[in-house]
Amino acid sequence: MSVIQAVVDCGSNTFHLIVFEKNSSGFKILHKQSDFVWLGRNLSNQKRISSESFNNGVEKLIEYKSKIDEFKVSEFVAYGTAALRMATNGVEFVKKAFEQSSIKIQIIEGVREAELIYTGVKNIIPITNTSLIIDIGGASTEFILCNSEGIIKMESFALGGNILIEKTNASNPVSHQNIIDLHALISEDLNSFLSEMKQLKPACIIGCSGSFTTYVEVLHAEYQQAKKGSNNGYTQIDFEHFNLLYNRLINASLDEIYALKGMNPKRAPLIAVASVLTKFIIDQLNIKEIVHSPYALKEGAMFEFLQQ
Repeated sequence: MSVIQAVVDCGSNTFHLIVFEKNSSGFKILHKQSDFVWLGRNLSNQKRISSESFNNGVEKLIEYKSKIDEFKVSEFVAYGTAALRMATNGVEFVKKAFEQSSIKIQIIEGVREAELIYTGVKNIIPITNTSLIIDIGGASTEFILCNSEGIIKMESFALGGNILIEKTNASNPVSHQNIIDLHALISEDLNSFLSEMKQLKPACIIGCSGSFTTYVEVLHAEYQQAKKGSNNGYTQIDFEHFNLLYNRLINASLDEIYALKGMNPKRAPLIAVASVLTKFIIDQLNIKEIVHSPYALKEGAMFEFLQQ
């Protein structure tokens, strides 16, 4: 007997809905959508979700509930992440969302967010060596150190793309001083975590969600590299071409970033600072391999449902 279930992921930049059917042979994706809502924009300065983003988020959840009803979903879960954790009106948003859409959002801690990301990634990528999973969001970045036996350590830091820009006033092109300020901010926040990582020596970064998806899409469109999903659903990112892309991003105006082939225009304002964070981790840890995972938090939540 089949069961239809759903997951709603209320991210700091993007909301996601995934509807799937659980059956005797496994599962089938019935519907997926992602929508930019920008709960985390200006969060480090204002400490609140803006009225526009607040209302857009509630309207999007009303739309998601309509889709959930359309598919006659028997059970669903909704998770809220860093923006809702950090915003002074995060609880107010959760209350309003439930009143308007009947979707009850669980605001989860960063470690739980990281756990769900790991669950998603491990169900598409065989993790054989010590690896560092990275998910760069709008308000936070999750790091999960893992190996073939499971999670070794996981943490969440307030180092999402929006936060990096707001705390350093980074611009496009990213100036030399911007890079100094970004490195100082990242180093300060990650100080003890980086020290542990250097001891444990992960050889591979597994990147997921928006920033890494954007790298893959631009690398494929601009350089015919890193075709998305080319390796059993996940993608190897060539170091030489990542470095080419990094240098291009930090030296480009915002208009030039928008003009890149494969660039999602919604991702363009954040992608240069995300690449600075990515390159910093690669250099600090002497990483030898970069892989992109198409699965992250929402897929992790889906696999938790499937395993029940």
